[in-house]
Amino acid sequence: MDHAAAGLIYYLQFKVSMSNVTEEQKKQMKFMGLLSPVMIVMFSLNAPSALPLYWTVGGMFLIIQTLLARRSMRKKKIQSGLRTKFNILMPGKCSFPGFLI
Repeated sequence: MDHAAAGLIYYLQFKVSMSNVTEEQKKQMKFMGLLSPVMIVMFSLNAPSALPLYWTVGGMFLIIQTLLARRSMRKKKIQSGLRTKFNILMPGKCSFPGFLI
């Protein structure tokens, strides 16, 4: 069970990390993204059960970290866009709460 879970988690991690790249990069990395989970499953069949467990937990942390970083970057882009729009409307008079310009 741990063997398949580790492979599945790393496949999901690959999909999550690929959602922000261009189509050309996706084509180039597709093979490695599919090969890596298969290799993890194959290696974990002959390894002690702690290794697939480590890969599973590590993969889950990578997925969470990627999603949190993406959300943080999206918020910064939105705030930056608002800051730019506000400065165009009223240059030098930024009293909009939460923005230090």
